[in-house]
Amino acid sequence: AFVVGASEKQTEAVYDLKKGGTQTFVVEGKDGELQQITIEEVVENARVTEGSYKITHKTSGWEAGFYVKISNNQITSVYSPFHVALRGSIKNASLVRNSSVKATYSFIYKVTIFSYDAGVIASISNSNLVVSQK
Repeated sequence: AFVVGASEKQTEAVYDLKKGGTQTFVVEGKDGELQQITIEEVVENARVTEGSYKITHKTSGWEAGFYVKISNNQITSVYSPFHVALRGSIKNASLVRNSSVKATYSFIYKVTIFSYDAGVIASISNSNLVVSQK
């Protein structure tokens, strides 16, 4: 492991599925703003690398996320999307399982007169659940 210097900006959260539990990350958004991503293991009778996880992505303008079910390092389903506009408004929200290793929660975030294509992307890579801003 190495220390991330000021020149190396972390733009995605890398959650270790083997470690599990709740892991919180501070990442840099597209506009340079610091954002928080929290991934929580939803404890059922889950085995390692198999279970459900709640993804929450918080920016200064919105908080959004969804639940993802993972089995054998594949996303088997996505469900229960949620969002809150802390400023402005959110519309046209849509949660899609793009493939066995990727899911996207997309929405239009409107603040003042500007509208942005925003959202949360989750993907599986090397036994990690990787989350970033859309």
